[in-house]
Amino acid sequence: MVDNAVRRKKKRKVLFSPPSSSSSSPSSSSLSSSSSNYIIDSSRPQTRRSRYENDPNYPEPKLKRALRSNSSNGINIREDGGPASEVGCSDGRKTTPQRKRKGGGGASGSRRRRRRKRSTHYTTRSTSNISSQCSSWKRTILSWLIKKRVVQHNAQIVYKNETGDLLLQGVLTGDGIWCACCNNIITVSEFQVHAGDEPNRPYQRIFITETGVSLLACQAEAWNKQGIPEKQGFHLIEPKEDVPDTNDDACVVCADGGNLVCCDKCPSTYHIFCLEMEGEPQGEWRCPACTCKFCHTNAFDISTFTCSQCDRKYHWECFRENEGMEIDLNMDGPSTSTPFCSSICSEIYEKLGKLVGVRNELEEGLSWTLLRRMNPESGVYLEELYDRTVCNSKIAVAMTVMEESFEPVIDRHTQIDVVRSVIYNCGSNFPRISFEGFYTAVLERDEEILSVASLRIHGNKLAEMPFIATRPHCRGKGMCHKLLVAIESTLCFLQVEYLVIPSIQKRVKMWEQSYGFRPVQNKVIREIIKIKSLMFHGAIRLQKPLSIHEAAANEASNGADAGNADKAHESGSNDGSPGASSFDLNISL
Repeated sequence: MVDNAVRRKKKRKVLFSPPSSSSSSPSSSSLSSSSSNYIIDSSRPQTRRSRYENDPNYPEPKLKRALRSNSSNGINIREDGGPASEVGCSDGRKTTPQRKRKGGGGASGSRRRRRRKRSTHYTTRSTSNISSQCSSWKRTILSWLIKKRVVQHNAQIVYKNETGDLLLQGVLTGDGIWCACCNNIITVSEFQVHAGDEPNRPYQRIFITETGVSLLACQAEAWNKQGIPEKQGFHLIEPKEDVPDTNDDACVVCADGGNLVCCDKCPSTYHIFCLEMEGEPQGEWRCPACTCKFCHTNAFDISTFTCSQCDRKYHWECFRENEGMEIDLNMDGPSTSTPFCSSICSEIYEKLGKLVGVRNELEEGLSWTLLRRMNPESGVYLEELYDRTVCNSKIAVAMTVMEESFEPVIDRHTQIDVVRSVIYNCGSNFPRISFEGFYTAVLERDEEILSVASLRIHGNKLAEMPFIATRPHCRGKGMCHKLLVAIESTLCFLQVEYLVIPSIQKRVKMWEQSYGFRPVQNKVIREIIKIKSLMFHGAIRLQKPLSIHEAAANEASNGADAGNADKAHESGSNDGSPGASSFDLNISL
């Protein structure tokens, strides 16, 4: 029996995590024995005796005029203190000679000058030009492809129909496609219409003239350039070899450290007061995630399953009793490969599957789409390779919006990038940082992503939205409000009761006055204890009841589009108001 006494946690090493900024440099005084079997002392210079030293048979070697690089101005100067001659600058420009060589009038001098001129014909291609231009481009799939250097800026493109006939030519730019027929910058869909073809899968019909590769294949290539966690969707956290403790270092509920009680089955840890327990548990203890959802006992026997929607564990016998199913001796588990703990979770999962990748039209030329990263070879929802590829590309574009809106949010215990892991719905063997249930909602206009929000639904009780971001030039124009209305209407369509967000202290008043959120209540806290939700150190949880949207839910359930149900939304003010126009992001650091 494992003793689960309260103990203080130690640090972990992380596989596939971003490198730490405090890593030792090669010029450090010594290297630890964990990385090398040798200890290098750099306090004294490493010298060796030359064979020419104190030998009268060999003359004194002459000082050579070597060149060294001066990083302050990018110009190469001499070690002997002499002025620079014709050497190249870091920006590829040619410098003016600082002194003239004597005897330059002869033929040899002319040839020497010509050699020097030829030697200075170097051009250094700046790698920062594309990055500087990307900041002003629209956040679209095309600009993402250029930023990933899969396609070149101003590349020639052509549109071909199914039979391979060339219908239209254009030029690829960061803001769209320059069309040869109208001499305007237009979207990819509009380029297909200008070519006279039916609007259907335009990225599959547009090809790079130089390489003959379609834009769809370019998206697949750019996706393969993503990091390992983004492509595989998993963070593997392993303890150091000399640390026997395999549990997490932060509480699942509040994300803070300190004195934690450890689960005897999984790496999760909790504060006693976060679990609302009166004292330390005695004997073997299982956390809420390791117990049956219905009977709250051990959930690790043969007849235990995990819900595909809410990620809660349950016994098959408890499930049949809760659902009122008749006992069938020939049936010892769910009949499908995606088990659910209830018919409610099954219905939510089915509705979400119909919403992923579907464009929902709004007013003022806006639209919103629910996205989720999926394996290009085997999608969970979208069966077609084209739809899955475009969906993953939009996820990557949404990440660029998050990057320009948030400082990197690094988990201080595991050192993973929280924002990237949420957007790419990466899982983990540590339940606290397992984000595979997240979806991404994007607000678009003319194929440009304007606002992004992350969303995870825990059954019909509550959903969480830890991040929402709007592009700088769109803030104060109601974009955050429009996306939030679409999200809330969709949650009402799914019959979810509460929406929960984490917020820093100085933004609580804004969320309460402009969007109708209130401090979280005990009823919702008890539900949060049962699940794994994303929380930040020092943040404050807020809740918003969604029962006020009952009319919108009824409209959506009668066959109306969930994206148009925002007409019944009456609470909260437009974020274009003076009180919220300066900053409409939920930053929780």
